[in-house]
Amino acid sequence: MKVLKQDVLRQDFLNSIGEHFLAGHVGCEAESPMLRYAMGLREVFEHTALRVDGRRNFSPCGGLRSGAYCPIFNGQVVGQQAALTSVLEQTHSAEDARAIADVVAEYWEPYSRDGMWQGHATLDYTTLLHHGLPFYQGRIQAGLRAAEEAGDRDKSELFQALSIVLRGIEVLIGRYTAECGRLIGEANAPEGLRLGRLKASFEQMACGGCRDFYEAMQYVHFFNAVDGFDNTGRLDQHLHPYFSHDRECGRLDAGAAEDLLVDMLDIWGSVTFWNIAIGGTTPDGADASNELTYIILRARGRVHRPNPNLSLRLSSQSSDELLMAACETLLEGQGQPAIYNDDLYVRTLEKIGVPRADAAEFVFGGCSETHIAGKSSIRDGFLSVVTPLLQTLGTEALSEDGSRGSPRTPRAEAHRDFEAFFDAYKRQVRHSIDEHVARRNASQKYVAMYQPALVRSIFVSGCIEKGMSHSEGGAVYNHGMIDVYGIPDVANSLHVIKKLVYEDHVLSLDTLRRALSSNFAGHENVRTLCLQQARYGNDVDDVDGLARETSDDIFSYIQEHRIWNGGIFYGFCASAPGQHVELGRCTGATPDGRLAGTPLANSMGPVQGTDRRGPTAALNSVSKLDLSKAIGTPVVNLSFGRTTFLEGRDAVGALVRAFFRKGGMQLQFNVVDHETLKNALECPEEYGHLIVRVSGYSAYFTRLPGPIQAEIVKRTVHQA
Repeated sequence: MKVLKQDVLRQDFLNSIGEHFLAGHVGCEAESPMLRYAMGLREVFEHTALRVDGRRNFSPCGGLRSGAYCPIFNGQVVGQQAALTSVLEQTHSAEDARAIADVVAEYWEPYSRDGMWQGHATLDYTTLLHHGLPFYQGRIQAGLRAAEEAGDRDKSELFQALSIVLRGIEVLIGRYTAECGRLIGEANAPEGLRLGRLKASFEQMACGGCRDFYEAMQYVHFFNAVDGFDNTGRLDQHLHPYFSHDRECGRLDAGAAEDLLVDMLDIWGSVTFWNIAIGGTTPDGADASNELTYIILRARGRVHRPNPNLSLRLSSQSSDELLMAACETLLEGQGQPAIYNDDLYVRTLEKIGVPRADAAEFVFGGCSETHIAGKSSIRDGFLSVVTPLLQTLGTEALSEDGSRGSPRTPRAEAHRDFEAFFDAYKRQVRHSIDEHVARRNASQKYVAMYQPALVRSIFVSGCIEKGMSHSEGGAVYNHGMIDVYGIPDVANSLHVIKKLVYEDHVLSLDTLRRALSSNFAGHENVRTLCLQQARYGNDVDDVDGLARETSDDIFSYIQEHRIWNGGIFYGFCASAPGQHVELGRCTGATPDGRLAGTPLANSMGPVQGTDRRGPTAALNSVSKLDLSKAIGTPVVNLSFGRTTFLEGRDAVGALVRAFFRKGGMQLQFNVVDHETLKNALECPEEYGHLIVRVSGYSAYFTRLPGPIQAEIVKRTVHQA
């Protein structure tokens, strides 16, 4: 049959093939992209499959994904033309399936482009738990009336869109309420009790705030699902008042609370879920950890899944008991929790203009992107600072399209000494930062127009007050973030150039360039010389000083830039899934002896396998950097053999405390023997359960791509 565009782009047809978001989008009579987006979301909420299981305490028991074109994560719509074709081939001919998918892709193309990533945020769960939905509907209607009275078309359109989305959420809650009621009649006694409690929590959600610990957990879980399972913020702080009240009333004990948390964390671990924060301090600097902090640590240890990330905020006021409890959870072998220097984060956020009361509420999005819970919008992107070094040298940098980028400095021979060469590199990397920021700002303007994050515009503070969407800059804090890759590689390479070319005159720049351009083929002696030089991560002042000067210049320059709709950009180093490998694949050989196409450093710690003097020396090197300039989080990985970690927990705790006193911001651990990793490579079928910390995230080792597996095996594993 001939596929006609007018037959495909009908609301009833798109709903019939499961493309509910597009059905609402197409069916909206308004031309406004914002209103079309809102209607698409509402259609998802009205039609997405319900996920209720009487054996689980919480619903939905998975994500709210619905179709190949759907807001799968924090409001971003990723068109998956191939996925849609595959689904359609089950009910249509291959030719018709492709034709329908082509029509859909053509329709969606104006609403999307490369780089539509929205970034991470955390909803204002404290307000949500306290008030429930009626609070937001009243505020939205008041905002709509004020906008219409003022004749403000843009704000009026936003509040109309928010009202549509909130009504869709109310419909979804009603559907879950009815489904629980239907299933109760079919359930056995234990399942019936769970379903009855779940039904009551949905009924209360539509009426007002939660009334007990269980309802507080279900509120967090449900709205977390509506937001795409991103982050929950300070979970122990959100839930503790309800836990404490129920315990005092005799309705709950620690064991029951832990079991509920295990169930919820297990559901979160079954979907793409990112981050939970616990611990830390109150606005007046007191220790904020509580009994629930420890219960969450224990519960996370019982859930053998790579995610969600658990982030422990450790302050100078935190007890050693809490640190040892974290070590116990780390011994479960999941790379959780990562540990953060609470005191330094708060001070640094204050320095960039965040008041103390808000700075104390910092949390992490994704791998470790710092922001303020319930008040932030952050937009992130990836940048290699190794390519500018190769451009400064005049060597070819690999890329998929064969391009080298735009050098902004003279050929290396024009630099009379190392200081001149280093200055040229700094100019080149600044040019890369300028270009990156310009691209990100242009992309995010497009996002704000065509894919506004409307759920977050309701539940993140500032948006309703300003009458601006979360994507436009409605949040209280709007920041851009740049995930910087390769500073350790650059420091090692600069040291090689300084030592061998400018100080000892063992190599000429021309010889080094030819060796790099040939990937050291025929120049093995040059590579040997390069590999023999000192490396960052061994407490050697010369190379560590270069790492500090490099990072200072990069992170300071990043902070001179502003995101188009708000505050400053700031840097971080978290190695989002596979990025250090992907960027390395597109990067030529480097002066430190690294071969073309191989991974870059996975964090702000030493390059894989080059820290040879133990964990203390490695952290001494890292602490010489002003890590607070990378407020987005400078991730640092350490690996210990299991027995070493088990028997040396007190020493590990002392190491963490010392590193934080010296200016360290974050530490995360792999607790796994090197032999185990090698065995998993040889017999993957026997190690499907093995979880490792990759960088800002954990993953099943045997499911990782080969280059990432090889990079992890190459890391130094500290053993007694």
